[in-house]
Amino acid sequence: MKVEQLITNPKKSIIGLSIPMILSLFLTMINNLADAMWVSGLGSDALAAIGIVTPLFIIIIGLGIGLSAGVNSSVARFIGRGDMKNAGNSATHGVILSIIVSIIIPGLIVLFLDPLLIAIGGANVLGLAHEYGVWIISGGFTIIIQNIYCGIFRSENKGVKATLPIGVAAALNIILDPIFIYNLNMGVAGAAIATVLSNFIGLLMYLYWSYVKNDNTIDVRSYSRNMAIYKDIISVGVPASAEQIIMSLFSMVVNVILVWVATTDSVAVYTTVWRLISIGVMLPVGFGTGGISVFGALFGARKTESIMESFSYIHKIGFIGSIAMAVILAVFSPYLAMLFGGAGLNDEIASVTILLCPYVVFASWSIISGCILQSFGRGDLSLGFTFFKQIILTLVFIWLLLWMGENGVYWGIVIANFVGSLIQLIFTYRYVKGIQKYY
Repeated sequence: MKVEQLITNPKKSIIGLSIPMILSLFLTMINNLADAMWVSGLGSDALAAIGIVTPLFIIIIGLGIGLSAGVNSSVARFIGRGDMKNAGNSATHGVILSIIVSIIIPGLIVLFLDPLLIAIGGANVLGLAHEYGVWIISGGFTIIIQNIYCGIFRSENKGVKATLPIGVAAALNIILDPIFIYNLNMGVAGAAIATVLSNFIGLLMYLYWSYVKNDNTIDVRSYSRNMAIYKDIISVGVPASAEQIIMSLFSMVVNVILVWVATTDSVAVYTTVWRLISIGVMLPVGFGTGGISVFGALFGARKTESIMESFSYIHKIGFIGSIAMAVILAVFSPYLAMLFGGAGLNDEIASVTILLCPYVVFASWSIISGCILQSFGRGDLSLGFTFFKQIILTLVFIWLLLWMGENGVYWGIVIANFVGSLIQLIFTYRYVKGIQKYY
C-alpha cells in the first residue's frame, strides 16, 4: 500500500492497517493467555503473582504504546503535508526518545520493585512476584523500542511490516513458555524470560528491515535535532503513555480492593478474566491504532469531509465488532475458563467473564475516540477522558456498589465504562464537527 492512499482512500487504509494489527494483537493476547495458562499449572499463588506484577508491566507497555502513538501521529501529519524530510527526522527523534525512556523507567521500577509489589497487594506472594517481575521489567526495553518501529511503519501505511514482528514474538513466546517454565524448571521466572527473549527477536526484525534492507519509505537514518519535533511527539506520547499508566493504576486499585473484600484468589480470577477482556477489545484497539495514521494524514492534508466520513465508518465497524466479540466471550466462557484449570478457579473465571462482557461492547467508543484525538495531536484530551473514566467514575461506582462485595467491584467497572465512553464519544464527534467548521 502506498503512502498516498492514507489520503485518497482512507476507508481502505483503515482496513489495510487494522487487519494486520488485529491479527498481531490476537497473537499477543493469546500469548498473554499462554503465560497465564502455563503458569496456572504452578497453582493459584503463581497465577496471582503474575496478576500482581501485570500493572507494573502495563506501565512499560504503556510507555511503548504512548511513544509509538506520538511518533505515528507526528510522522503521519508530516506525510499528509508532503514533508517527507521532517517525517523521517521525526521518526529518528522517536527512536532516540524510546532508548532514553527504556533505560530510565524500567531501571527505577526494578530498583523499587519489592516495595511497589507490597503496596499493590502482593505481600502474600512477594517471592513469586519478585521472581517474575525482575525479569519482565528488566526486559521492558524490547517492548518500548519495538513499539516505536511499529508506529513508524504504520505511519507509512505498511501494516504487515508494522505488526509481523509483534506476531512472531507472540507466537515464539507461546512455544518457549512451557520449555522455560517446566522443561528447564524455571517456574514463573521462565515465563518472563521467554517473553523477553521473544520480544527481542521481534525487535531484531524491525532493526533489520530499517537499517539493513532499508525498507522504509521515509529516511529513518536522518537526524537534525529539532526541539519542536520532540515537543510534538511528547505532546501526544506522554498523554498516551499516561493513559496506559492510569489503566495500570486502575488495575492496582482493583487488586487492592479485591484483596480487601475477598481473597488473593479473586485477584487471580480478575487478572485472568481481564486477559480475556483484552482479547474482546482487540478489534476497536486494532481499528483505532490503524486509524491514527489515517486521521493524522487527513488532518495534515486538511481533508475535513474525509475525516467526518472516516469517523462514522471506524466507529461503526468497531462497535459491530465489539458486540460480536462480547457474544463470543459470553458463549464460550466455560470453555475458556478450562484453560486455567490448574488454578482450580474455572467456575469463578467463567462467571466473571460473562459479567464483564458489556465492558467489551461500550469500550469501543472510548478506545477509538481516544485514538482519533491522538491523531490530531490532542493526546491531552484523550488522557483527560481516560482519567475521568478509569479513576473518577470507576471509583465512584465501585464505592456505591461495594455493598455487593466482589460483584459490586465488577458492576462498578462496567457502569463506569458505559457512562465514560458515551461522554467521550459525544465530545469527539463534536470536536470533529468543529474541525470541519474551522478548516
